[in-house]
Amino acid sequence: MPQRSQRHRQEFQGQAMRINSLSPSTGVQSTQITLQVLGSNFRSGDVIVWNGSPVTTSFVSTAQLNATLTLPATPGAIPVMVRRGSVDTNQVTFTVT
Repeated sequence: MPQRSQRHRQEFQGQAMRINSLSPSTGVQSTQITLQVLGSNFRSGDVIVWNGSPVTTSFVSTAQLNATLTLPATPGAIPVMVRRGSVDTNQVTFTVT
């Protein structure tokens, strides 16, 4: 029985969401962009988290999610993650110039 539980956990971990990159990864303050979050194991219903807040997200494929965003008026680094329920991916940074 413990072996089955361990195998299930390993299989689940093999399906973990991950962000590989953002496109674009930088943008000019106060402009509107379509952010592409590129990675792996995304599903319909996953949500991009922009600077701590969930944003309206379009599922494109298991490797891409999109969101249309207006960049803040202040330059700086914005943390980006993807959330599925209570599980978050790794964090990557978008730079506003």
